[in-house]
Amino acid sequence: MEIILDTCIVQYYLKSETRPLVQAYFERLSEKFNMPMKDFSVSMISKFELLRGAKKILPITEILQRVHKIPVSEEILTLSAFLSSACQNRNGHPIYDDGDCIIGGASFSIPSSYVLTADGDGFPRPFFSEADSFEYSYLKNRKDRSLRFYLLSHNMRELVDGLASHRG
Repeated sequence: MEIILDTCIVQYYLKSETRPLVQAYFERLSEKFNMPMKDFSVSMISKFELLRGAKKILPITEILQRVHKIPVSEEILTLSAFLSSACQNRNGHPIYDDGDCIIGGASFSIPSSYVLTADGDGFPRPFFSEADSFEYSYLKNRKDRSLRFYLLSHNMRELVDGLASHRG
């Protein structure tokens, strides 16, 4: 089993006010699925998204050294394109951003993998379904905030069916 971290999870990990929440959820997953953090992965598209415009590179490279990196292969790009094609609006424009499609494509390329995100809407149903979720509360600038994590599994059959119906 492999858990692919969405870019937003790494971003939340890098922020001091949300790092404890991410660590708590990592611990929850480690206990529930018996997984150490070294079994977590990121797509190389996340590396691009994290480094683009970054003011501090060292914290990003430090966390990226602790996880497995998934190269963006031809297979992943093909699966990502299928996912994007299956999720277009009436005008034929993609509904989901390219980064999430590529991370989703990476999960489709790895059997028994999951995507961990805080953006449940970034990975479309029925192509992804919730395997676990948990919401944490915290204070930011004296205001109550919450952060929900979603562990999503992919459904290849739905992707194939969605693409077939989209293509007519």
